[in-house]
Amino acid sequence: MEIVKFILHFKGGFYNVIHKNKNDYFREEELASEACKKLLEISFVDWMMFNIPPMIINTLICWVYLQIHFLGIPKFLKFWEKKSSEVDETEEMNKNLENSVQTSMKLQYDELGGIRFNEIGVLTLFCIMVFLWVFKDPQFIPGWDSLFTKTATGKSIIKECTPTLLICVLMFAIPGKAEYYTNFFSGGS
Repeated sequence: MEIVKFILHFKGGFYNVIHKNKNDYFREEELASEACKKLLEISFVDWMMFNIPPMIINTLICWVYLQIHFLGIPKFLKFWEKKSSEVDETEEMNKNLENSVQTSMKLQYDELGGIRFNEIGVLTLFCIMVFLWVFKDPQFIPGWDSLFTKTATGKSIIKECTPTLLICVLMFAIPGKAEYYTNFFSGGS
């Protein structure tokens, strides 16, 4: 079971506080006293301040590795290689291939068109969800979590997954076509 927690930890839960497997170790430790449990409480903002710098560094390292793995070492770093006619022909073929790929990608991008109404709705709901996550209990101001009652131990009845579930329900409840709103406000014709 510990290996599953370890894999899930690196699969997506390291950079956000929502991933529960790692948080059980330090948020609800049985051996900690009540004073220590108060210190072990961590907010979304604290977790982000702690984990955003390594996230950026790890992402950059991964990007550099993938660039070198799939595209090879850039020419300006290969100072030990000499130019030859065979290398020039290969470079010309690579440039032609690169130009054709860029042209194809531009055509496909143009076929996408503008941003649609339902995409704007999903973006708006996602921004609301992030706002709810961050300002649940930011610890520098009272969060929206303080509007609800607490348990006998002083813990909130609202967990980190509550905004996510709310937004998921709203995604199915809110109509995704703009025509619904124009028909609704014009009297349903």
